[in-house]
Amino acid sequence: MTIGERIKYYRLQNQITQEKLAAELTMYFQAVSKWERNESLPDVTLIPRLAEILNVTCDALLTENNCFSESEIDTVIRNAAALNVENHDEYLQRIELLEKALEKYPRSMRLRLELADSYSKGSAYPEYAEKNYLQKTIDIEEYVAAHTTDPLQKYQTTTMLCYMYRSLEKYDRIRELAETMPELYQTKPALIYHAIPGAEQLEGIHSFCKELIDMTECYLNLLIYPNLGETEKEALNHLREIANDRKLWNTKRYE
Repeated sequence: MTIGERIKYYRLQNQITQEKLAAELTMYFQAVSKWERNESLPDVTLIPRLAEILNVTCDALLTENNCFSESEIDTVIRNAAALNVENHDEYLQRIELLEKALEKYPRSMRLRLELADSYSKGSAYPEYAEKNYLQKTIDIEEYVAAHTTDPLQKYQTTTMLCYMYRSLEKYDRIRELAETMPELYQTKPALIYHAIPGAEQLEGIHSFCKELIDMTECYLNLLIYPNLGETEKEALNHLREIANDRKLWNTKRYE
């Protein structure tokens, strides 16, 4: 695979058009097109910036094996996803497949996260306790949270760690992790729509509000239904207090 083919591969992986990539490099998109058709090569001084835009290392662009490894990792993840975790034998096959792949590609965050997700889905099987899959999941999530350069991966792994540490009653660690998370009103989705013109901005705001409502519903369900030993009446009182405090117009629906 040539460097041009690797540029195209990573460009498509990041859902970046030739025009956008060229704009980021302050050049015409025809130059990018020529690289990808193997008609010319990018100047060596552009490699660091190219790697940054495509979210890969310089080695990934310059070394053929890295690109092949990504293709192989894609295949492993697809094959793992095809195995049904609700079937014990297939679940064990999935774990073995991912563990072997991670031995071969220990720096792959995607493989680590796929393996952690698979570990977490085996709580009904004896291996979950026998091989301490919960702790293995935590170890992987901690590693990714500490080492990933992908903000979305960091956000997701930190969130999962808070959930898992609660089951272990490690409340101090949860507080540490929670402090690293962004405030709700400063999140990327809350700000990004200011960069969208016209009607598209309105669509984006609608989408963001829907996400907020979905998230709020999850937390309200903890109040609506008896939880942590509370009666249903006590839970509904909590909900009524929130509604009254925020002067919601539909508080009567909870009466």
